[in-house]
Amino acid sequence: MDSAPVMRRVDRLGRVALPNRIRRQLGIAGHDPLEIWVNGEAIILQRLTVRCLFCGRGAGVRQQEGVVLGGKFVCRSCIEQARRESGGGRPRAEIGVRRRDGE
Repeated sequence: MDSAPVMRRVDRLGRVALPNRIRRQLGIAGHDPLEIWVNGEAIILQRLTVRCLFCGRGAGVRQQEGVVLGGKFVCRSCIEQARRESGGGRPRAEIGVRRRDGE
């Protein structure tokens, strides 16, 4: 352990307050998502690490480094790569949509 244990009581709604010192040390702000799981008799809390669906690189949850599509995170560099590879930026008529005048 990196620090001395801290005792906290569970309130009647099942909540436990994380001490300020620990939140600052781990960079956890209000409303940040946490992963929670059980390991034997221990309850483990860990800051959620968001990873890109395509490249697997991590991104900060609070940073606007990408988008969530269908519940999956896609980083900005993969979005840009997909645009380049799909010809993004060309006018819609050049991507296979036929114009009415037959072009």
